[in-house]
Amino acid sequence: MSGGQRGLPPAGWYVHPTNPQQEKWWDGAAWTDHARAKPAAPPSGDIAPTPTSSVGATCPICHSDDALRRVSVLVDEGVTDTRGSALTLSPNEGKIRVASTYLTTTGMTQLAKRLSPLARPSFPWFAHFIGWTLGITAFAGLVATLSSNEPYMFVVGGFFAIFVAWIPAAVITYVVGKVRARVWRERQGEWDASNERLQAAYFCARDDVIVNEHEAQRPEDFIAELFRPAAA
Repeated sequence: MSGGQRGLPPAGWYVHPTNPQQEKWWDGAAWTDHARAKPAAPPSGDIAPTPTSSVGATCPICHSDDALRRVSVLVDEGVTDTRGSALTLSPNEGKIRVASTYLTTTGMTQLAKRLSPLARPSFPWFAHFIGWTLGITAFAGLVATLSSNEPYMFVVGGFFAIFVAWIPAAVITYVVGKVRARVWRERQGEWDASNERLQAAYFCARDDVIVNEHEAQRPEDFIAELFRPAAA
């Protein structure tokens, strides 16, 4: 919030006017209904000190910072790697052999998933390769059909063409990827900048919102809006 009315203290947490053991939120013009326990080390001086935040941000909904945590910290804490090994018995030439299998699984809490960024954009090499391969195969089948006036030649010509169509498809995909490399680098740069903003933002567990630059949004809405330019 901006500063209070002229002659009044700015918005912030101040000593409760009727309960010194608590603090009450002053919106710059009047007391609100929001109250909290007084910090262990209250600031000295007048009854209306300059408000401070221990995390550098305040939720604009609950006007508090005790439920705020960095998004980057919550995501890191929500990702778990589980590693282990298992013994398996398998018959081999009439004998039972014992084999050891190493297992690694990665888990993620629901909150970490909600606070995770969208996938980093990259050139779809495989999709282009498959698309060009099928396109060249279909073109070869069409040429075979028109040359012989036999409809079945579309299938026959396409079947034999698919064994060599992947070669020009791979070359075309490589060329297109190189031509579009600058565009994809720009998109990745936009994604990196958006991800830095997301990791630097705070999540309020009390109100289930992401707080960034004194604004609060649901995690899904904030991330969709933040990464929309990079995904375009």
